[in-house]
Amino acid sequence: MIRREPIDHDMIIDRELKIHIVFGSTHPPGRVFTYVKYVPIEDRRSLAIWRLMGVPLKRVVERYSVLHIERVLRSYQSSSWDVVYGAEMPNIGYLDIWKHLLPEERGYEIYIRPRDPLESVASELIDYVKRIAGISLRDIGVGGSLLGSFYSMGRSDIDIIIYGCANASKIYDKAEEIGKPLSGKDLERWVDNIAKLHGVPLEVGKAMYSPYRRIIFRGVETTFIFPEDIRRYGEELAINTGKCVEARIEVPPQQCSSLQYPGRAYVDRILDAPSDVRGVDEVILFEGTYSPILYRGGVLRIGGLLQIIMPGGKYRIAVGTRECRGYVIPA
Repeated sequence: MIRREPIDHDMIIDRELKIHIVFGSTHPPGRVFTYVKYVPIEDRRSLAIWRLMGVPLKRVVERYSVLHIERVLRSYQSSSWDVVYGAEMPNIGYLDIWKHLLPEERGYEIYIRPRDPLESVASELIDYVKRIAGISLRDIGVGGSLLGSFYSMGRSDIDIIIYGCANASKIYDKAEEIGKPLSGKDLERWVDNIAKLHGVPLEVGKAMYSPYRRIIFRGVETTFIFPEDIRRYGEELAINTGKCVEARIEVPPQQCSSLQYPGRAYVDRILDAPSDVRGVDEVILFEGTYSPILYRGGVLRIGGLLQIIMPGGKYRIAVGTRECRGYVIPA
């Protein structure tokens, strides 16, 4: 049962009690692009961290990268070719959906009536986001295990969903007033994980951190998530050229859409690119950890899959695809 247009980081529970996370905010009629994050454990006596209606769950997605998720999904989910993305996309049909959980609805419930210490911290955090960043309650939600109400006290963190492009910029500006930036060993661990995941030097990993992505609030690690505004399915089609390219590009700073998922930024000018690339008009990010670098803008070295976007025939570089992976690095 679909309760509204699916938006990135909604949660869907299928009829087998597999838990899906929606990705992106553009979906074909009758289907939703998702990845499976948790699956039931057959042994009901299992000492699992997460339980849904008494059923123990195991988490099958540990790392948020395109290649890791693709490997996991082969075991748990079907996929089909999508003409809009120009790629094989995992999805679920409406008829296979048992529940559609809405982050903004659960966020309101926790804010008004927290039931335990973790929900009380989340409620206070939502209030900080409202007051300090000036964001309306209707534009705030919670994700992850809090959304599904199967979190583990003392072990689960908090995912805060922020809707609206302009609101993403507000969090970027105010995150350090809302909570503590990662520091010391917490920051070292985050940078080390990111550097290994993306195969980049540690100094690039440090540039990929920003408090707008992750803070500590009342001792609990908190991740901010920024879904892309809903787009009409089919308004643009991506044609993949099959070329992995690298270009040095100047990107105007503070484009709020670069903070959302997928991140998007238009290009000011091309400084250096392969001779057979006529021009690049846009960059799209499917690896959100590069978002802070893209948002700061300036002269960047960008690698990824070259796409032609129809109608119009404009060129863009897609970062984080299975074909090219890619990167966004300060030049």
